[in-house]
Amino acid sequence: MSTAVETIKERLTIVDVVSSYVQLDKSGRQFKARCPFHNEKTPSFYVSPDRNSFHCFGCNTSGDIFSFVEKIEGVAFVDALKLLADRAQVDLLQFRKGGVGSKDKSLYEVLEYATEFFSGKLQTSPEALQYLLSRGITQETIHEFQIGYAPDSWHQLETYLGSKGISTEHAEKGGMIVRKNEGTGFYDRFRGRVMFPIANSTGAVIGFSGRILPSIAECKETAKYVNSPETDLYKKSKVLFGYDKAKRAIAEQNTCIIVEGQMDLCMAHQAGTKNVVAVSGTALTFEHLRLIQRFTGTLIFCLDSDKAGIAALKRSAELAFAMQMEVRVIPLTHSKDPADLILSSPDEWIQATKKSVPLIEFLVELQTQDGLTEEYSKRISKEVVPLIRGIANSIEQAVAVRNVSEKLRIAEVSVWAAVKSAPERRESSVETEKKQVVSKDRLQSIQDLLLGAKAASSKDSQYLQESMDRIHAECGIVFEDSIPEDILSRFATEFEVGHGSEDEKKQQISIEALLEEYEKECIRTSIERIMEKIKKTGGGEEELKQVQALSIKLRGIRV
Repeated sequence: MSTAVETIKERLTIVDVVSSYVQLDKSGRQFKARCPFHNEKTPSFYVSPDRNSFHCFGCNTSGDIFSFVEKIEGVAFVDALKLLADRAQVDLLQFRKGGVGSKDKSLYEVLEYATEFFSGKLQTSPEALQYLLSRGITQETIHEFQIGYAPDSWHQLETYLGSKGISTEHAEKGGMIVRKNEGTGFYDRFRGRVMFPIANSTGAVIGFSGRILPSIAECKETAKYVNSPETDLYKKSKVLFGYDKAKRAIAEQNTCIIVEGQMDLCMAHQAGTKNVVAVSGTALTFEHLRLIQRFTGTLIFCLDSDKAGIAALKRSAELAFAMQMEVRVIPLTHSKDPADLILSSPDEWIQATKKSVPLIEFLVELQTQDGLTEEYSKRISKEVVPLIRGIANSIEQAVAVRNVSEKLRIAEVSVWAAVKSAPERRESSVETEKKQVVSKDRLQSIQDLLLGAKAASSKDSQYLQESMDRIHAECGIVFEDSIPEDILSRFATEFEVGHGSEDEKKQQISIEALLEEYEKECIRTSIERIMEKIKKTGGGEEELKQVQALSIKLRGIRV
């Protein structure tokens, strides 16, 4: 029996999927377009119907229909699978055999029913509804974000979930109820709170954030916000509130505005700024930034301007700079947070978003707003200069240095000296996880093209394999033949674009030329290795004979 992935691939071609996102133009046996994953004027993005894959020569991105949807939608594989299954009209349930799939489905149901319960209770709670309306939230926004209310009761949600066939085990695993410390039984986790559903990148609810009603907060000491605990679905370090609704606007505007809370985000979207996400009470992580970086490299922060807010901004900036992202700030001078500003003047908020400033400029201005003094200069040296050192983009780093130089009225060379001597503050997690870009040497490049030719042409496959085996044996080169299928597909695209031809004779000539170049590079590589060995150990007659034989062979190959 076919798997779900195989069935979907049988029903959807790479051209079907990609063409629904970008305009494809026929180019020989392939299609080409301007890459949707980076800015370019000349098309370098190719789609191969024969192999049902794509490859971009500009940003080196490649894959199949699933990896394409993962990247362009900013979702994980399981979510891409669901999206494509819906499009191909494939019922994923028929491929499930219990286990994780069934468990996840049950947890999603728990959250769906909880959302339904909270939404219904909001409309029957005048106090909770009036609180939202007084904060400027409209009924349309309440509906769009599925905002609800958790009654100030110990068991209403538990009872409701039970009536829907949800076991207490799954309700607990979904984070909706809490087991009592003493005795038996459970109680509702969220009570007396306005509820904001937290969705994954495809819009499925995976958790909640609850804001206590002011009247209840006056009566008892409790946290202002309570979020769902970590579950199989909800991982706070990997989820941004509003990301599912903001990702398209982030890509279109090539910027992402980051605010602190759910109310800020809902008001921002309501005001028309759709490219906004919220950190929702947790520190910004590498996983958060990686989500955003799928659509833009520019972050615009609008957080509280108090001491804690500035500290959070600087921590986030260190991480973003290490990932070569641009960091800007929206300075709010007359309001504590975006929600307050939007409530009083949506137009003023819109204008503020258009006047963001680079982070370093913002921090320098913050330190020197009372005038230039020796104390402020020391603060900049301590608080700002180390951040400049962490800027991975050299141009942005130079701009930041100039900004400090002009503001403090000192020579740029002095600022550069301070930057170079500042302690390294770049996040180690980024250093280990960020993508390594390695340049291929000529031997590796030709080898990849030959592997691509082998994958693209079944007719020439055996001949190519035998020719490469002969060359490797004669030159003493060990060849790693365990190449992943997706990499081979990329090599095949590179060969077809650069050397392939519908004319079999022309293609055979190209293959022969590549083999000759490959043999020459293999011989040169072997000679260099033997000579290096001779230099280190003094060598012997055998090594010298090898070099001589290889040199003769190299001269015998036509140029």
